[in-house]
Amino acid sequence: MRPLILQPGSALLRVLASTNNNQEHEDVSARAVEFLFAPLELDANVTVRDLFGLFATCPDLLLVYRRFYAEEFCAYAAKGALTAEGGNTIERVEMYRAWDVNSKTGAYSEVPMLRLSALGRCPAGQEATLHPDANGMVHYSLDGADLRYLLDVPLHFNSQVKVYEADGRSNRFGQCVSTVSCTDLSLGEVLQAMLWSLSWFGGPEKTQDFFEHIQAMDKDRENWDEASLEELMEEQFGGDDRRGCAALFESTGSCKPMEVSSALREIPDQDNAQQWLQQHLNEGISVKPAYCQLSGRDFRQAFFEAQVQE
Repeated sequence: MRPLILQPGSALLRVLASTNNNQEHEDVSARAVEFLFAPLELDANVTVRDLFGLFATCPDLLLVYRRFYAEEFCAYAAKGALTAEGGNTIERVEMYRAWDVNSKTGAYSEVPMLRLSALGRCPAGQEATLHPDANGMVHYSLDGADLRYLLDVPLHFNSQVKVYEADGRSNRFGQCVSTVSCTDLSLGEVLQAMLWSLSWFGGPEKTQDFFEHIQAMDKDRENWDEASLEELMEEQFGGDDRRGCAALFESTGSCKPMEVSSALREIPDQDNAQQWLQQHLNEGISVKPAYCQLSGRDFRQAFFEAQVQE
């Protein structure tokens, strides 16, 4: 299939022929809905505004993405770009992929999903709280972001794909296990990924209402009931941990159920669970005979299954 090129000014060009480094193009902006699954390339100077401009050129796109509040976001964008106090710190919006692989079954998931982040330089002195990457860039979520602050931000695609362990019973769960490259990109993916992120809390009005509510709660925090994170976690998840410990352990020694549950994540998949816990957590831990020979992975499986038993 002939590739598309999205250029500044919301021009969607279809490559008809390439000869001697020269390309012949056809402008298909008004027919963009016909090319949602065609391969797409982004001009180096394309911005978020250029992407949303396609909805004006091809109104049929509004019907396709109606459930992601496309019409509402286009009307909101039409009010114009906003600039944060002190100037925009966001240098680009980056699209990328992150895949999951279950090393136990060999199955991949999240493969079609395109993700978005806003990248900006880390302000001096805030490295400890913002955790910049090796290039000094901070990655911000775009879920529920204000579109008007992003309109004039460059839109880039990163073909590097990080692959994460998806086996929930593995001690490597959630860790990056490999990095590959995938250059495939389509217009439909880009439009859906952008609108999916922006509409995390609904349309523009609902999103604004949500953040105003959060800001009001923050201003009233002097009236909050004081509670430690540990107490909150115990209140929400303590019952599950107690059920798991009661089912698999003769004794957890001086350790609380939540401490045991947390430690289970660290046991190497092939190590004996009881021996590892006694060595690294508490010598007084004793596992019931039926489970004392289980490996780390199998012990986690049994523990998490016991957690959901009522």
